[in-house]
Amino acid sequence: MNINGNGTLKLYFYPASFYSQRAVFTLHEKGLSFDHKLVSLYKGEQYSPEYLRLNPNGQVPTLQDGVKIIPDSSAIIEYLEDNFSNGKYPRLLPLDKSSEAYCKIIAFTEDFLKLEIPVLTYGTLHNETLRQSVALPKILVKKMVEGTKGPHMKALERAIEEVPDAREVLQRKKVTMQAFGEAIRDPARHQQAIRGVEAFLEKAENELASHTGDRVNWWLCGPSFSLADIDLCVLLNRICMLGLQKQLFVGCRPHLGTYLRRARQRPAFQKTTTQPLAIRALLLAESVAACVPLLLGVGAVAAVAYAIYAARREG
Repeated sequence: MNINGNGTLKLYFYPASFYSQRAVFTLHEKGLSFDHKLVSLYKGEQYSPEYLRLNPNGQVPTLQDGVKIIPDSSAIIEYLEDNFSNGKYPRLLPLDKSSEAYCKIIAFTEDFLKLEIPVLTYGTLHNETLRQSVALPKILVKKMVEGTKGPHMKALERAIEEVPDAREVLQRKKVTMQAFGEAIRDPARHQQAIRGVEAFLEKAENELASHTGDRVNWWLCGPSFSLADIDLCVLLNRICMLGLQKQLFVGCRPHLGTYLRRARQRPAFQKTTTQPLAIRALLLAESVAACVPLLLGVGAVAAVAYAIYAARREG
């Protein structure tokens, strides 16, 4: 538990959320201890009145530091960098804004934020052929796909009626979600998202290829691990989770493959991408319980979830 000048850090997040992983990675990379609160996207907990008081957008992640509430992964990362970059906590962005490294990091971040990761993720899950290679338990994949077919929208519509203070924001989000539902079922939009990721990866590959001589062991933008590396690591991990690595970088972008093998040795990477047993068990129990409520008691659900997770972990 980290106690700083403002209070105790607490992250509201969901482990499978791409943007949650950006915040989690940053917290771990800085060596910050934090409490966490799981917000189940598939139960619609992001639209509960309690959570909407913290984040009226109904999105994860949200960081709470004492009385301060910081929504959105980019705002969280900026807050952590501004407030936890002294000698005890490493900087992830150079102090000199005129430096080559700083300019490159900002450029990569801007390009990263333009990527259509939700379309890439759910477009892949909705493609029956591509879905076979996804590196997630099939029952969880099924839950994620089903969630985009109605439950999310129903939870949002309930919140619009039940939480007047957030109604205006949530009504705008409803329009966005309707458009998103159409996009993830459109093969052309999915290919557009893939092309955007390919362009970003090509830029990263070229940057890594330029690191020769005394720069051969550099990270993406310099000798120190930076915010650009966090984004690249989270992206590469998502690509592997979706089973798209052979298409997007294995074999065709060798420097990225080498980079990922090296990055996987970092404790922060491992803590971010290999969730604690209790969280993984909870995710699986949540999915199993939804599918077989009449056959399994609570204890059995947890046991099955753990067994599935342990088997996959050993494999």
